[in-house]
Amino acid sequence: MRRPCYIVDSFAAHALAGNPAGVVLDGADLDAQTMQRISNELKHSETAFPLPAREPTAALHLRWFTPEAEVAFCGHATLATFHVLVEEARRIRVPEGRLTRMAFTCKSGRLNVELSRADFESLLRRHFDEVELYGQRRLQTGRHRLVQRLDVLGLRKRLGVLRRAWRLLGTPPMAEVGLDGIAIERGRLEGATELVAVCRAPRR
Repeated sequence: MRRPCYIVDSFAAHALAGNPAGVVLDGADLDAQTMQRISNELKHSETAFPLPAREPTAALHLRWFTPEAEVAFCGHATLATFHVLVEEARRIRVPEGRLTRMAFTCKSGRLNVELSRADFESLLRRHFDEVELYGQRRLQTGRHRLVQRLDVLGLRKRLGVLRRAWRLLGTPPMAEVGLDGIAIERGRLEGATELVAVCRAPRR
């Protein structure tokens, strides 16, 4: 079984950074069980499968699988999919300086997409007067990896072990870092695992 398969680092300008996702093309004849096995083999948090459209006005149908199950939506794997379709497989054309508008369907319903070669902030400012961007990343110090390991072992649900572990390990203030060791920083986007956009004053 041969299919074009890509690993894309979303939210990063170079390889081995950001938030990776798998994208598998030409999967129209694959059943859900096979997609699940492929996703388990790739072992990324999500793998996306862009499929032929199921509605006449949609460009494609999109499915996402974790190594364990299908999910209704995944943001960074969606970005990875459209990157592949535009830049790698060149199945969608996005002219320089222009927007390409289309829609796709998924388990969450029908979603509209605007594709542009402009940077993310410039694109948002087409629709909002006030835009603030935040980068989210997991902390990688030894103490945070320890607590993440405790979480993987299921100790979060046992007697509040994680909450006590954070206090004992002397973490930064909770306003900056959550229990999962996630830092959210304004304006620092390179290498983020997720992007958070706070938009106000929509343009009419």
